[in-house]
Amino acid sequence: MEIIHGRNLLIKADGTAIAAARSCEVTITSESIEISTPLSGKYKEYIAGRLGWNVTTNQLVTNAVESLKMAGKIVTLTFYVKKDALPFARFTVGITVQPLFVPNPESIVYASDENRFFAYKYPNSYYENWPTRDIYNNQQMGNLYVLSNAYYEWSEGVLVASANDYQLSGQALCTQAKITGTVGNLAQGSFSFQGSGPLE
Repeated sequence: MEIIHGRNLLIKADGTAIAAARSCEVTITSESIEISTPLSGKYKEYIAGRLGWNVTTNQLVTNAVESLKMAGKIVTLTFYVKKDALPFARFTVGITVQPLFVPNPESIVYASDENRFFAYKYPNSYYENWPTRDIYNNQQMGNLYVLSNAYYEWSEGVLVASANDYQLSGQALCTQAKITGTVGNLAQGSFSFQGSGPLE
């Protein structure tokens, strides 16, 4: 069973993560339509009707005026789960690897032709030994790696693109922008969005 921490649930508005978010809540509701059949008896039966959704966020406010102007605007909201994955910088092929230990690599790269990760250090040097080598090269089925928000999964001995089933997006109207200021505390903002159309 995978445990998801609150810090891994994030909301983006028009592609930008909502800054200093303290909490977020996404709700999807379904209408219930009562039906009746000859077999219903004395108990009510229902089928699912139309769906609706809304989002609320609570966060620290960095620009009070701009935050209040959010009310009445339609934005693209993206709800996503930030999966725990090992980051790497790029794919590469045909590299010459040095069997030395590099204590401070600038990045980690994946060599597609060798199906392995290597440490990179300028200028154009690749090493097979570095402090986090065991983490990267202890590949187990299902391990996740991330490159520029794109996820890759270790599957049958190679790294393959993983279906991005970690997010939902849709258009939403900001129905409320609220800022609370208390002496001695940082300003807090709360925002409510009403979904318009599908969340998928």
